[in-house]
Amino acid sequence: MIELTRTPVTCTGALVERFTKVADPVRSTVDRRAIDDAMGVRSALLDVLDVLDNDSLDAVTVRCFDLLVDPGTSGCLALASLNDDGIVAGCEGDVPSVLAMLWVRHLLDQPTWLANPALLDVDRNELILAHCTVAPSMVESFALDTHFESGIGVGISGQFALKPVTLIRLGGVDLDECWIAEGDIVATGDDIDLCRTQATIALSSGTVGDLLTHPLGNHLVLAAGHHERRLRGWWNLTIAGQLSQ
Repeated sequence: MIELTRTPVTCTGALVERFTKVADPVRSTVDRRAIDDAMGVRSALLDVLDVLDNDSLDAVTVRCFDLLVDPGTSGCLALASLNDDGIVAGCEGDVPSVLAMLWVRHLLDQPTWLANPALLDVDRNELILAHCTVAPSMVESFALDTHFESGIGVGISGQFALKPVTLIRLGGVDLDECWIAEGDIVATGDDIDLCRTQATIALSSGTVGDLLTHPLGNHLVLAAGHHERRLRGWWNLTIAGQLSQ
């Protein structure tokens, strides 16, 4: 783990403009300085990757709640930007989820959304996912708001299209377990009591109850489209096959 004595905040004007010009000006609540500071986290992460020789690194996950203290902003905007630019970047130091994100990136060549289950409806086999960051290319529109839990920094309030999706979670002591389910986004929300980007997913394969009785971890990874057959086939051929040897 790399320890930074002070996270540098560098203004990245072109990237800031890319976000502010596209973000919904009516729903956005943060000012330009907050956006500059939040995007500066991206520069700090890229500096670390350069020091470590990023040719040997495939992904990054950040203890992002530490950033709320130093430098006093959130990592949400930086991680969203990196994911859109092909660098797999996850939240809250969640290594298994970042491995799932990396798996999808290599196999399906698309970004993913890492999010928290905020509500599980076993009877309807539906769940609400929510998080304060999402790659802008994955949503139809977005606004820039504060980070939900802290009320500081910049979070992304994205609006998903109603479309097919696949949910993935890796886990187990030896990362030898895999939960995959297909479904459809049936609603996208703006509940002020949840993280900024929200989606309601109705599962068509797999059950919400699994997340209660045998959770592999908190976060889930969402990929656009139905890919369970391909992902499970790769898992059974590659990972499960190696574990059985």
